[in-house]
Amino acid sequence: MPTSDGSVDPSNSSGEFFEEASLGAWFHGKPTVRHGGVEVSGVQEGGPAEDVGIKPGDIILALDEHYIFTIQELQSELSSHPRGSRVIIRYRRNALIYDNLITLGSFRP
Repeated sequence: MPTSDGSVDPSNSSGEFFEEASLGAWFHGKPTVRHGGVEVSGVQEGGPAEDVGIKPGDIILALDEHYIFTIQELQSELSSHPRGSRVIIRYRRNALIYDNLITLGSFRP
């Protein structure tokens, strides 16, 4: 569940902690401002996003067919998957839409 500062609390509903799943990408903007997806500001070298070809400027549209409109929604969707999960990520680059299978990694600041 996202906290007030936009980060994700790494506990699940039972209060147990697990390692937060990550795309290996970061995003700028207010966590609750709605857009037609979330723009990638940068990608972590060797991270899951880079591994599937996501680049800065791409727009994340959905994870496992759950459409994403805010950074907060993206964080919430990521927090519902454990590290190592394989999900389908839909993103837009220019006018093209891509669907790729991505393995979520560990959060590495």
